[in-house]
Amino acid sequence: MNPSSTLRRLPLAAALLALPVLAQAQSLSATGAASPSTNLNPGDWVLVTVNTTKAGNPTSTGITVQADLSGFLRSTAQDLNDAGQNGDAAAGDGVFTYRENIASAATLGTKTIVATVRDAQGRSATATFTATLGASGSGGGATTQPTVTVPLSVVGSAAPTSVAPGGSALITARVTAATNPASTSIGVAANLSALGGSKSQRLRDNGLNGDAVAGDGIFSFRQTVGGSITTGIKTVRVGVNDAQGRSASAATTVTVATAETSVSPFGSASASPSSLLAGESSLLTVRVTAGTGPASTGMTVTSDLSSLGLGAAQAFNDAGQNGDAVAGDGTYSFRATVPGAASAGTRTLSARIADAQGRSSTAGFSLTVNAAPAQTEPPVTSAGAPQACANFYTAGFALPQGQLVSTVPALGKPVKGTSWRDPVHGTCGIRVTDHAVEAPSGMARHDYSRRQAFNADNSYVLVQATNGFWHLYNANTMAFIRTLSGPAGDAEIQWHPTNPKTLYYFDTNGGMTLRQLNVDTNTSTSAASFAGKLPWADAARVWTKSEGSPSADGRYWCLMAETSSFAIRGVIVYDLQTQTVVGSRSLSARPDHTGMSASGRWCVVSHLAGSGGTVAWDRTFTTSRQLHTTSEHSDLALNAAGQDVYVAVDYQANAGDFFMFNIDTNTRTNLFPTYLSGTATAYHVSGQAFAKPGWVLVSTYGSSGANQWLHNKLFAVELRSGGRILNIGHHQSRLSGYWTEPQATVSRDFTRVIWASNFGTTSSTDIDAYMMYLPPSAIPAAQ
Repeated sequence: MNPSSTLRRLPLAAALLALPVLAQAQSLSATGAASPSTNLNPGDWVLVTVNTTKAGNPTSTGITVQADLSGFLRSTAQDLNDAGQNGDAAAGDGVFTYRENIASAATLGTKTIVATVRDAQGRSATATFTATLGASGSGGGATTQPTVTVPLSVVGSAAPTSVAPGGSALITARVTAATNPASTSIGVAANLSALGGSKSQRLRDNGLNGDAVAGDGIFSFRQTVGGSITTGIKTVRVGVNDAQGRSASAATTVTVATAETSVSPFGSASASPSSLLAGESSLLTVRVTAGTGPASTGMTVTSDLSSLGLGAAQAFNDAGQNGDAVAGDGTYSFRATVPGAASAGTRTLSARIADAQGRSSTAGFSLTVNAAPAQTEPPVTSAGAPQACANFYTAGFALPQGQLVSTVPALGKPVKGTSWRDPVHGTCGIRVTDHAVEAPSGMARHDYSRRQAFNADNSYVLVQATNGFWHLYNANTMAFIRTLSGPAGDAEIQWHPTNPKTLYYFDTNGGMTLRQLNVDTNTSTSAASFAGKLPWADAARVWTKSEGSPSADGRYWCLMAETSSFAIRGVIVYDLQTQTVVGSRSLSARPDHTGMSASGRWCVVSHLAGSGGTVAWDRTFTTSRQLHTTSEHSDLALNAAGQDVYVAVDYQANAGDFFMFNIDTNTRTNLFPTYLSGTATAYHVSGQAFAKPGWVLVSTYGSSGANQWLHNKLFAVELRSGGRILNIGHHQSRLSGYWTEPQATVSRDFTRVIWASNFGTTSSTDIDAYMMYLPPSAIPAAQ
């Protein structure tokens, strides 16, 4: 045991003596004084001082002091300061001070000043003291008129002291009223002719036209410098007089500077892509530089897009909306969807950049609408195979079965649309895209292992690009069809389970509307609105956070709800058929992702370790199952009996077990170890083959150590203890960043597998989509 932590027993008397003695609480208090406190005159300056003493237990913090100076015809709650300003001698010494000018209309006599002191702990105290206006008579008699006479005086100033023609300067006169007798009906005028104003401009103490405070003895007027005034130092004379016939004058100067040259706002415009088909979208952007002399305010950007069949004065935005990347960065954007009826040809367009100062300029750009290629039906091939794999397989073909070790063969990158034979597994591979010559910009790849890339009848396949656009391809010929209008970036695209022409999508990073897109007409409608249906008033978006999918029939959706700033509020199950929220649960920790089980019975919420791990909830959030202690690459699938299973790798287990968890029976089954002879591998799972229940697709990559049977390949796993492993092919991708992960996904009938690959290179950007076609009999019914 650590001696420093050992408890010692003390005799009772000694223990009592060892107790701390509580100090008696000291009260908050203050004393005050006026200096001078006697023989003061209207128009004099007086220093009001309050010396504070902090309270104790706890010690005062945040002390403030206010004084009632109404006896001087000033504020009833004047703040005093301990900041070394306005007469305060030393900052932070507990002595609060304010220098006040006694109003000229103040009456003679002894004035009582009450100062109130407060601290942040809610305690307060007062200090009361006096100041006498006029001289006290002998023997304590009545106050008499003082013998000292204060003359009428004025001090002039200008702010700013340097201004260009067209600008303005605030001319002020600080007046000290005379005494014996006190000044009344004080008037102030200034000769502003040197600035293009009146020779006898009246200044006022009424809180208007630049005057800060009415009745404070400071008279003001805001003068605009005339446009014809020459540069140089200009003298402004200020005169003051009172009803008693007294007067005084002062002078101040204003430097008229050279006017800044007015520069109109300008910018550069572009379209991305600058060449497209009718029905597709282009992001139009204008990078704006604000005008100067004076600086631009109220910037607007518009463009005449009528030649495209759009608005003649289309407004662009810099608010992070409709394709604008960052709000307030000076880049104005508009995502333009070219109508399907637009004719082919190049349009020369321009954007008008304008500011509230009445200045404007234009920035030109062009957009080319290409003639649509002739649309042909996908060719009919044997067994519904893609054209490149027609008649590829011989009767009785079977995939190699078992935990077979194989070396990745060196293959040249195939030509787009052509097939190759995997030399180890005998399967038919096809290059789907060629981003170097097709519409996808930067790269062309499918979405993710947990999302369907193929539509309901395998006629279309979806591809995304670096710039966030989504593209439609013919899944039989691999021909590019069109860029989709509507979905952008992480739109969580989901194919309709039965309608091959329809898909669902959200706004980028979620929103309050689930949209439905007809990929043939490229038009969107609303599939569901979540506004007013959620139990959290500030919820501004719902989504799965990039990885989830709805139930296999598309009816039930497990979605997380967040605020506009991505603060988590909770999770819901939404019934798309009845358009209702059937269950909800508030959350304090943001999940890594959510997803609905294939049957629609379970909403799976996946947190990292320490925040709850991966948990499945029934649709009403009354029953739960703990699936895993953390969040891993995984997917939800159906076993041969139609039960929901969660499939993942347990990296925390000694053998790194690849396992399935039957959510319906609440049981886990280990399928095979992944830590073989000191090696490890990364992986993705796709359980999207709902028409072939009992199987999942696995793609592995980033393996370390000696080559093992499961490294750097594509294979199918049967979902049962001791289940079959069918080897499909090598993906030929060399890990070089996230986008080069194969992340293979499978069609509903397990005849098509698509993945991303740099195909034998180490490039992090030269990425295309590749597909393996399997005959329908290659994946047998699960047992």
